[in-house]
Amino acid sequence: PLLPADGGFVPDFSNRYFTEDINLGLCGYKGLAELAGVDTPVMDRVILWAQQHMGVELLVQVDGSSDYKLKGKDVAATTNAPQRFCISSMDDLRSLYPKEVVVEETHQ
Repeated sequence: PLLPADGGFVPDFSNRYFTEDINLGLCGYKGLAELAGVDTPVMDRVILWAQQHMGVELLVQVDGSSDYKLKGKDVAATTNAPQRFCISSMDDLRSLYPKEVVVEETHQ
């Protein structure tokens, strides 16, 4: 999805490929990774780039570190990340499922 501009084309950042794929796709995966304690530097760069062009705040830098978290002002209104639903740990996530459905982790 491109828009004509200055004899060429530029991305249409209001197109659903951005507004849905970033907010409802990538942010959901980023949120799960945060809960699991997995770093996502490439995902962070994509979200930071996209949010700048989409005019939203999803990722913010935490405590002056190089870490980014889904704590931006638009997370609750525009994403399906677990953080939107006040899920802040793996235990919170597991509590949504009946005990008979949760499979215990095994270590080999």
